[in-house]
Amino acid sequence: MKKFRNKYLICAVMLLLSMGSAASAQTGSAAASLKAAAAAAPTPKQLSKGDPGGTITGTINDVPVSNAKAGVTVGDVANQVGQNKIAINFVWTLVAGFLVMFMQAGFAMVEAGLCRVKNASHTYMMNFTVYACGLFAYWIIGFAIQMGGPRATAILAA
Repeated sequence: MKKFRNKYLICAVMLLLSMGSAASAQTGSAAASLKAAAAAAPTPKQLSKGDPGGTITGTINDVPVSNAKAGVTVGDVANQVGQNKIAINFVWTLVAGFLVMFMQAGFAMVEAGLCRVKNASHTYMMNFTVYACGLFAYWIIGFAIQMGGPRATAILAA
């Protein structure tokens, strides 16, 4: 069993070493490909025609550059990827919150359908008041639990 583990450990180390050497060999070519992609920017004339196919917007030319003389670097692209990750996480949190809000409306309709007509408006108001109380509790307590931690964007301090 120990021989079996050692065999896979050696394979994993060799794979990591080969990946590291390939990554270091690609840094020069990556910078060259970034510069080549930035040089193929759409002209103002092309931009004025619009972009119905979505092919000239959202390219490497939209990445903010830290040094205008050096152009786009791998660090600039990595920085943009990190910012996009945070933005996508926040958008997903908002979408999930909206879904919960509509779920609450669905619960109100189900409960109103299971009671007498004279009590339906009370059931609706009760359900939406519970949602408002939950939002207030999240504002007081939940946000600190969700976003508190060693980093500004920590989810449950992970």
